[in-house]
Amino acid sequence: MYEIDIETFQGPLDVLLGLISKQKVRIEDVSISLITDQYMEHIAKMKEMDIEVTSEFIVMASMLLFIKSKSMLPKPAEDSDEEDPEEELRRRLIEYKMIKEAAFLLQKREGEFSGIYSKLPEEYEIDVSEMEFKSVGTVDLARAFGKILTQKPFLVPEDNTIKMKRDPMTINQAMDYIKYRLVDSANVLFEQIFENYSTKQEIVTLFIGMLELLKENIIAVHQEATYAPITVLRGDLWSNASRSE
Repeated sequence: MYEIDIETFQGPLDVLLGLISKQKVRIEDVSISLITDQYMEHIAKMKEMDIEVTSEFIVMASMLLFIKSKSMLPKPAEDSDEEDPEEELRRRLIEYKMIKEAAFLLQKREGEFSGIYSKLPEEYEIDVSEMEFKSVGTVDLARAFGKILTQKPFLVPEDNTIKMKRDPMTINQAMDYIKYRLVDSANVLFEQIFENYSTKQEIVTLFIGMLELLKENIIAVHQEATYAPITVLRGDLWSNASRSE
């Protein structure tokens, strides 16, 4: 009894590529006659190991034997429009090699990036349908906030200046900042709330913090007339919030 070590291949083209790689030659330069003999030896080993030799392996063996026998015959002088089976086989091998290398590259990248996860930007949701903004309506407040966004520098192309970034602001920090602005002054202009901040995340967080304070009636907003400046002032529950702190 003796054991035969045989490599596992996915199909006849895979077998041929394995045989060619052992020859250390290009597909275009490989000897089909030599590869045919080695391929038939491989088929014989598969049968000895009771490995099923499917029809595709038999078809490839027939093609190789046909190409080998044709190469031993004199070539006709006249040109033929019929495609050369040897050239067709080389083309199939080149295409299969390209596909196999691409699959290997994708598998490699899958292993490299399988443990990397991305997080989408955090979205804040707040229901403003039941809020009362004193004399300022929801549309007016949204219009004023839109004006703030268009005036901030993050909407213009960035230059090559290196800027130091602060830690992301939380909604609670935004609420504390707005209340801090009203400690020494009973009111402040809407635009002045955002004057010391320039990133979109900070601007949006400040606006959400303002909505929360409006909802709790800790602050209020006032506008003398349509399109007039909006003023942020202390709300009815301002004193209660101040005492709790």
